This record gives sequence, C-alpha cells and structure tokens, in this order.
Amino acid sequence: MKQTMRSLAWVAMFGAVVSACSPAPRRALTLEEKTADLQWLYSQFNENYAPMQLKERLYGFRFEDLKATTLTTAAATRSNEEFYQVLYSFVAKFKDAHTSGTLMDSSLPERTQVAYLGFNGKRKGLSLLVTELLPTIKKDSLFPVKVGDLILSMDGVLLPEIVRTQMAEIRDMGQDESNLTYHMNRLFSRASTAGKMPTGTDAIIKVNRGGVELEFTLPWITKDLQTFAREQAAAKKAEAEALALQQGQPTPPQAVRDAAQEGAASDASVFDLAAQILAGGDLEKLIKILKQTLRAPGFNYLKTFIFVDTLPTWDSANVSSILRQATGNPLQAAEDPTAVQNARTIPAGAMFLQEAKAFPTYVKLERQLDAAGVATGKNKLIAYMYLNTFSPSEEEDKVVAQVAASLKTLQANGVKDIVIDMINNGGGSLVLGMRLAQLFSATKVRMPDLQFKVSDSWLDSFESDSMNASSDAEREIARRVYVGLKEDAALNLNISRRWNGESLSPFQFVPNRDVTTKLNVVLLVNEMCASMCDIFAAIMRDNGLAKVVGSKTMGAGGNVVTHFQSPNAHFIVNQTESLVVRTGAADGRYVENGGIEPDTEVKVNESISEKYEPVRKKAVDLILAE
Repeated sequence: MKQTMRSLAWVAMFGAVVSACSPAPRRALTLEEKTADLQWLYSQFNENYAPMQLKERLYGFRFEDLKATTLTTAAATRSNEEFYQVLYSFVAKFKDAHTSGTLMDSSLPERTQVAYLGFNGKRKGLSLLVTELLPTIKKDSLFPVKVGDLILSMDGVLLPEIVRTQMAEIRDMGQDESNLTYHMNRLFSRASTAGKMPTGTDAIIKVNRGGVELEFTLPWITKDLQTFAREQAAAKKAEAEALALQQGQPTPPQAVRDAAQEGAASDASVFDLAAQILAGGDLEKLIKILKQTLRAPGFNYLKTFIFVDTLPTWDSANVSSILRQATGNPLQAAEDPTAVQNARTIPAGAMFLQEAKAFPTYVKLERQLDAAGVATGKNKLIAYMYLNTFSPSEEEDKVVAQVAASLKTLQANGVKDIVIDMINNGGGSLVLGMRLAQLFSATKVRMPDLQFKVSDSWLDSFESDSMNASSDAEREIARRVYVGLKEDAALNLNISRRWNGESLSPFQFVPNRDVTTKLNVVLLVNEMCASMCDIFAAIMRDNGLAKVVGSKTMGAGGNVVTHFQSPNAHFIVNQTESLVVRTGAADGRYVENGGIEPDTEVKVNESISEKYEPVRKKAVDLILAE
C-alpha cells in the first residue's frame, strides 16, 4: 500500500509538471508568433542570465547585435523545425553548459519526427563504442553493426568533426571535450524538435571491429515519435517476457506491459522508468531531482548547482532525460551497493567501510611495481571513495556524518591517502559540496565567492531569507546581501559584487578536528564533471587539499534554473544565474568556461570500456611514487 501511494505521488507530480508545459505546436507559426517567442527568450536572458558581460568578452559578440541578427534569421525560416534551430542556435552562442533550451514532445502523433540508425553507444576517445542495439533489432538479425564496434566516421567525416561543425551549433558546452562526450551518441539519433535532422537517406558508417576496419551503408529510418515509441516499447516488453520465461521468472507486471503497449508519455525509455518504479525504485530521489530542476514545489537555489540538460532525443525525452542526465541512473544512485560495482572495477582485496553508505568507500593495500611488473617492496593502504553525485537521496546531515565517520575510521587505521572518483559527477547541492570539502581539513577552508545576477529572483530570495531565516545572525547576513544587491541594481549592474559562498548558508562549515594528520587526496575528474563537481574540485585544489588527475572539468560555473515557456513554440530555457569565483591560489578566476585543469592529465574517455580503471591506477601510481 505504501509503495502504491508513493507511486501515485510521483505520478501526480509528473502530471503537474507536464501539464504546466505545452508541446511544440502542430501548426506553422506566423512571423508575429516567432518574433514574440524571440522577445520572450531575450527577456529571459536580460532578466536572469548572469555571465552576459563575461560571454561578450570571451566570444566577441554584443548581445544587442546577436538579438537583431537572430530576428532577421528567424524571419527567413520556412518551417517550425527551421525556427527551432534558430532558437537552439541563439542559446548555443553563449557556449554555456548550464544554459540550454528544450521543446517538449507531444503525446499526440504528427508533432515530432525521429531519424535513427539503430544503435546506442558512448564516447571512447575519438570514436563511439556501441553499447546496445535498439529493441526492434533482433539478436539473430543480419544488422551489420554489433555491440562492441567502434564507430570511426560517418559519410567520410570523423565523428569529432561532425560534432564541432554540426552539433555544437545547436548545443555548445563551451568546452570541446565536453561537447564531444555529450554529443557523440546523438549523431546517430535525431529528433525534429531537438536540432538538425539528417539531410541524406543513407549513412556510410566506418567501424573498427577487433582491429579490422569495415564499412557499412545504413538507411536513416524516419518515423513519427509516437510510432517509434510504441514499437520500441513493445519490442522491449517482448524481450523482457522472453527472458523471464527462459529464466523461469514471472513476466513483468501488467501495468508495465500496458505502459509498453501504449508507448506511455511519448518516451520509449518510460518503459524502463516504470519497470524500475514498480520494482521498488527510489521515488524520493526522483521527486527531489524534479524539485531541484523544474521549479516544482520545494525549489531551492542551493540545490541548483547541477548539470541538467533537458535537450531531448528519441531515447531520452523530457522527465526521464532530466533524471538520467542528472545522476547517470537515478534509480541506481550511489546508495545502492551495486552502483559502484557496476560502474567501476573493484580490485581484489578491497575492504569496504561499513559507514560509507551514500558514497561507497573501500581500502586496498596497493603494491608498487617496476617497469617489468615486479613488486618493488613499496606499498601503501590507499582508500577509494565513489563520489558520483552531490544530490544523494539521503538527507545532507546524514551524508556528511557518514563521510566524517569514514574519514575518522581511515585515520584510526593509519590511512591518509584517498582517491576520490568524481568522473561523470553532474553536481547538485552547493552546501553539501562545501560541507564535504570542509571535512577534509582541520582548519577553516576558504570557500569560493559568488556573483549573483542582479534580478528580482535573487533579490526576492535574499529578502525572504532576511525575514525568515532561523536565527537573527542568519537573517542579518541575508539582509546585508539583499541591501548589496539593491545597491547594485541602483547602479544598473548586470551582476553583483562578490559574496563569499558561505553567505548562502552561514555557520555550516566547521573545521573537522578529527583530521589529525594531513590527508593526501587525489581527485579523479573528466569533462563531464560539472557544476558542483567543478566547484568541489576548485575548493579542494585552491585550498591545497587535493591534487587533480584526469581531464579538464566541464566549466559549468554557477547555478541553473529552468524557465517556462515561450508563448507559441513553448520553448523552455535553462539559465545560469550566478558565477562562481575561485579564491585562494586561483583567486579571481571564474569556474565558468574555465573548468579545473588537472595536475596530471589522463585521457579519461579512452578508458570507458575498462570502467575507468586505468585512471584509478594512475592515481595510485602517483601516490605510491611519493
């Protein structure tokens, strides 16, 4: 009964969110309607976008000129799809990982077309590693592309070049490596409401299979999204039932079979979502992420330092896209003990800490080997922590207590070397990230500064805190920021003066007296370490608390808020509404578009098929060499 009520609560929230958003229209928009939509979009940037002057300086444009050019381009569009590309292209000009646009798909047919080749994959170096074929491709099919293939090029053009010349025009993270990782799979699956459809009828695909290069010609299959969703869901249902029958297990619940049959919510992946929910998925986590990213009830600025991109494709539309991209897999968060085992290689002899529930942590006796692979006699106990999100399901106080207890246990056992794995961590709570950073030091950690967009939203937030915060001291701190913002507004400033990050949540950051010896911390990061992950890496690095191994982080240097929606195309826009300013050794540098450069560079994306084990080993080797 409790599970049913929780399911109903989730469905109610899902329905409320979707009902507040209208899908892209079926009729052709008029020039007047297109102009009105652009004016709405411009007003969102005027009112909410914090890095305006920074972007103009970095990328050599004037906002007023960009608006005029975009209006002219929009007037020449001959279809809704062409106009959508103008909207996406405008937003992409800011090269901002947090700032993006979305068009909602309709549950009705003849609104969105999809074009696909039939496989999904993940970036591996300069290629795409095929990880799965669509459910509608049977296992005994003669389909030429196989799981494990490396896709090298399409139509004679290397994949990175296609990303740079085509995909980045409609969605640009402001970081080349992040663009490559984010877009690589999207090259082979397109949606008419999400960018450019293929211009040809076929695609020539070159693959590497076991060191042998092969070339195939595949047809672009174009269908209505609803037809596609029903077909894929039905095929997945049949596959699941066949597997269950083969293993002697019950078939999926009737509700899941019905959802699959109907292609529920116009999203093939809703079958996965529903199946996991009915199997006991973590609904509280889903609801929390919805609140954080969609301005649902309970919205909190402190929770919005997260990379959440709602740009839909055929395999990840709308809500399930938000959830999946916010945490990797929302129903298998770090609290799930199998999460780290599925995502990473666990070395033999690893001993897991009982205290570490939110972020699995183990200790391993690591031995140094020479060039010939012979043990040198040098070894150390090294801890490993899987910190894959700053939006865990558990309450922040409990998470902080768990990490504090883990560090205390490590210290008691003489462990001072710690590898913290944040590869693909999309961020989350600013306060949690700062509290965790403080745990690694017995002295006060200098937190980064923030500059806020001088907007009604931030003014209202601090004015409310100045009246409603839980103590006189907290109310006074909020009042000072509120007064400062009003003064900045009177000066017609776009962005505020610098305020230390602690002003958002005073008195939360207390030195950890249980850290009795200096810890030697190595952070593992990559180009998809974003937002609060960027910020945490900056705090640790700039305070001399950690070294960084991997590739440069994304550089999503502020918070993101979603704004609904233009009056005619119903375009939704995410906006960066603050800037994070580094302190300490890198004082004055923005995280936005800068990211965190590693001390030791490793091409992380090349080791995806090894679950990033070479990156962990590199960190261990560096520690052993000290």
